[in-house]
Amino acid sequence: MTLDRDGNTEKTDRPAEPAERPPAPPPDRPGGEGGPSRTESRAESRTENRAAGRDRPDEASSGEKEEWFVVSAASRPPGPGGGGAPDRPLFPVATDQTGYTFSEREYGFADVTPERAWDMRARRAPLGMRPEQWTRCVDELRDALTAEGITGADVRLQGPGAAFCTQDPKKWFPQNEGELRSRVIQQHRGASDDERIRRADNAVAKYRSAGFSQGGPKPAKPFFDSLYKLDLARDPDAYEFQFAGDDLAARLRDVQHDAPALHAWACRWEEATGRDFTLSATDRRNPGTGLGEDDWMVIDEERDR
Repeated sequence: MTLDRDGNTEKTDRPAEPAERPPAPPPDRPGGEGGPSRTESRAESRTENRAAGRDRPDEASSGEKEEWFVVSAASRPPGPGGGGAPDRPLFPVATDQTGYTFSEREYGFADVTPERAWDMRARRAPLGMRPEQWTRCVDELRDALTAEGITGADVRLQGPGAAFCTQDPKKWFPQNEGELRSRVIQQHRGASDDERIRRADNAVAKYRSAGFSQGGPKPAKPFFDSLYKLDLARDPDAYEFQFAGDDLAARLRDVQHDAPALHAWACRWEEATGRDFTLSATDRRNPGTGLGEDDWMVIDEERDR
C-alpha cells in the first residue's frame, strides 16, 4: 500500500484493466485468419490489373487536334503505340464531297490498315508510304529543290493518298453492278471480247464481295486505289505534288529538261513506291483554283522560316 500526494491510501495490488483488442479482421480481408496474406493479396491484385490491361486499349494520345476538310475534328489520331481511347473510332472519320462517310468497308477494300489511316490523318505519311519513307522522300525533295536553285516555294500534296477520297470532279464510284460492268468493258475496249467479259466479271465479283452490291448508301466519289482495284484505272493512285512560288509555272513547264534534279527525285520515288509522282506548278501571285487552305503542306516556306 502506498500514500498518494494528499495522504490517502492508494491500492496498487489491483491488476490493470486489459487494453481493448481490435476485432479480428474478416476471413477474406488480407492478413485475417483464414484469408490471404498481404503479400498474396498484392500479387493477386497485380495479376488482375495485368489481365484487365490486356483488354483495355492504349489510351495514349498525341494531344494534337488537327482539322482538315475530310476528317471530323472530333476524331484524333492515337499515340505512337497505335492505341486509342475506347470511344475513338477504329479509323479516322472521312467523307466525300456528297457527305458520304467512309466506313471500314471502304478502308478494307483499299487495303488500308488503321495504323496507316491514322498516319495519313496526322500527316505522318500519305497512304502507300510508311512514315520513315515519307520523311526520307521529303528530305530528298528539299535537296532537289536546292540543287535546282529553287527557293521560297511551297509544296502541297494532293490526291487520295493525302485525303483517302479523290477531289477530281470528273471521277465517280460505280453505283451498281451494271454500271461497273459497262465501264470496265469500255475501259478495255481495245481487248478481245472474251478478255473484256473476263475483266468485267472479275470486277463485279470484287464489288459484290466487298458488299457494294447490297442496298444502302455507298460512296459517290472514288477512294484510295478503288478504281484500280475495280479495273477502271490502269495504275494505282498517284501522289500529286503542287509547287507554288514566284514564276514557278514558267520555270517548271518541262520538269525533265528544266529541273533535272527534281525529275530524278520523282523517278526515284516512283520506282520505290510503284506509284506515279505528278508535279505541277503555279505562281503564288496567281494560284488559280488548285490550292486550298486545308491542303497538306509538305513544305511551307513561311512556316519553316
